Amino acid sequence: MALDFTRAVTTHATLRIDLDMSGGALRLLTRPGIVVNTDSLAIEFARVKARPAADPGTPVDLRVEVGGRMRYGQVLVRPPRRTPFRRSPRP
Repeated sequence: MALDFTRAVTTHATLRIDLDMSGGALRLLTRPGIVVNTDSLAIEFARVKARPAADPGTPVDLRVEVGGRMRYGQVLVRPPRRTPFRRSPRP
C-alpha cells in the first residue's frame, strides 16, 4: 500500500494513521515539510525505514503519526523517486 503526500493539500496540522497490518509494506511518499513519527507503532518481525528530512530548517506543514501494529512487513518513508527525464512541475 502506498500513500503519496507529495501533492497533498493539508487542512490540519496532524494526521493519525492507525495501522493493523500483517505482511506487506506501507510506503509513505513525503515532501519537504512533512514529518512522519512512528514511535507509537508496535512492530513484530518488521522494520521501519525512514529517510531523514532533507533540511532540518524546513517549516513543518504536516505531522503524520503512525500507530498501531505491524507484523512481518515494513514501513518505508521516503521522498518520491526522480527519473532522469522527469521535469519539476511548474508553480
